[in-house]
Amino acid sequence: MARRSSTTARLGAAAAAAALALTVSGCGDETPDVDDSGAIGPDEAVNEDLKLLQVQLAYPEDGVYEPGEDVPLYAGIANTGEPEDDLVDVRGPDFLDSRITVDGEPGVIRVPEDDNVYVGAEGAPSIVLEDVQTTLRSSESIPVTFVFEEAGEVTIDAMVAAEGQTPEPVLRLREPRRRPDRRMTATPVAPASLPRRTGEARERCPGSSPEAPGAGHVVTAADVMIAGPKVVSGDVSVGDVRHVFEDDHVVMVLLAERGFLLGALLRGDLPDTVPASAPALPLSTTSGRTVLPTEPVAAVLRRLRDARARRLAVVDGAGRLLGLVCLKRSRTGFCRDAGVAARSRATSRSRGRQGGADVGSPRNA
Repeated sequence: MARRSSTTARLGAAAAAAALALTVSGCGDETPDVDDSGAIGPDEAVNEDLKLLQVQLAYPEDGVYEPGEDVPLYAGIANTGEPEDDLVDVRGPDFLDSRITVDGEPGVIRVPEDDNVYVGAEGAPSIVLEDVQTTLRSSESIPVTFVFEEAGEVTIDAMVAAEGQTPEPVLRLREPRRRPDRRMTATPVAPASLPRRTGEARERCPGSSPEAPGAGHVVTAADVMIAGPKVVSGDVSVGDVRHVFEDDHVVMVLLAERGFLLGALLRGDLPDTVPASAPALPLSTTSGRTVLPTEPVAAVLRRLRDARARRLAVVDGAGRLLGLVCLKRSRTGFCRDAGVAARSRATSRSRGRQGGADVGSPRNA
């Protein structure tokens, strides 16, 4: 339940408008022209080119966020490099989900090369942390992890703004501009099976540090997967799998025994002509439906987009089932264990009230 008054909205717009200002500079003695003397939130580098600036949470209308409420987040994102990048997910242990909105629709936030993006300003992309799990007051903070498709992830302690805080635009934004002396080489796409360190294969300015402090690591399938996916046994019938698919949140059914994945089923794998009593395993497959835990999330997203899919089972080299990559229906982030568990509890309570049977329901892997 979002509680965002017009005052809060104005505060967020002011905060986002003040969130970043920098001048792209190349190698040499020049430094970015940034005045952060009035900064109201933390800054954190994702890599040498991508930086999150002045991340903060909106002040609650009545002074406190209670568990179950939604919290708007404001920030600036500065990209001083040539490759563009996408913010694909925002997650953390103290909220069940996040909602990323671009032009009024769910989406990913694209940060163009050599450009800046505001989050939370009027007409700009927005991020809302949904269903916080703790009480939050002014100056209290929670860890928030931002996941970028190429640059990786970084975690920031996002603090709730002070009451009445209306920061002046102390960071005067200049339009990013190219400089003839800027030296940068394109970042090659790493092979899917060989994760690369963020920032690798780029020319660096003499004397620069190899990595900015706090820079995020390359995000992999293991980082975004659901660790305890539901599975059914290898001898399950087609009728039982159809029963599982009655839950519209279920996209893929995993068949497993003793921790090993036997096959994966989608709704389209079960023609109406197949009798309910038939075994489901012969209709399943693992081809194109699995991913290694070390696969970079950028490669995982490309696979899902190319296949117009939303699920991939995560297995090791021996075929052991480790988890499930679950892209949300809005395709703006990944499902989380906490959210799945909460929905499972709600479903169980509903079935209990209705007295419904639980035949064929999947179990934890």
